[in-house]
Amino acid sequence: MQLALFTPGACIWPVHRNFEAFIAELGTQASDSVDLLESSAYPVLARSESGVSRLSARMDHRLFQLHQDLYNSLLRPAEFFHQETRSIAQMFWPDLLGTATADLLSTLLFHFIERPAEDCSVNTGLRVLRSIFFQHEMADPSLWIHTARENLAGLRGDWSSFDLQLKAPAASRLNNLAFSVLGMRDRPVDSSGWFSGSIRRNNAGECRIHLRCGADRGMLNADPQKLAEAGRVDVERYMARIFGWQGAAA
Repeated sequence: MQLALFTPGACIWPVHRNFEAFIAELGTQASDSVDLLESSAYPVLARSESGVSRLSARMDHRLFQLHQDLYNSLLRPAEFFHQETRSIAQMFWPDLLGTATADLLSTLLFHFIERPAEDCSVNTGLRVLRSIFFQHEMADPSLWIHTARENLAGLRGDWSSFDLQLKAPAASRLNNLAFSVLGMRDRPVDSSGWFSGSIRRNNAGECRIHLRCGADRGMLNADPQKLAEAGRVDVERYMARIFGWQGAAA
């Protein structure tokens, strides 16, 4: 299974498990949009190789420094950061907050522990990165996404969510894809602007999409069906924009 990250400014598909390659991908060409529906980064196609052909000298230097800072910290014992009160985002990339690079990092963490980087302690964030990129022996490579999520289950945030199921258009060729979406920058995690899911093709040839969508805590006492339908509208629009589907998913 492949993993994809979709944000208003940029996407990474697939996410390669090589840590250095992933950090380089954070410098992919970005849109200045704050809403995925208005982003020039979509519709998107998968790439087998890195989508970064050349970085500006400034971005190259910044990502090199980020790689070094994170890698050196990953080698330290957890006790080293025991007194640290900043989030991993505030500590390692405060100058990048509000950019496509920070959004991609936040969406990566969200996929595995259902909380953005701005809500992760340094030790929590480093543990996620270590599990994703450095524990290659933990499972069959084809199961790394599932295994990493299972191993990190204890770090999950108190994320209010509900499940949705969609069917992609008949012409879709997507299959065996896990993904997370940040639909609009600065939307709260407990909203349909954040969701994760997977796409698999069943024996009947249908491309089924299984989603977990953020649910506004203040709406949890509302009619569950109305809440799910409101979320479905958002999700279908985002999915159609990401993959270039004509109209919402059926």
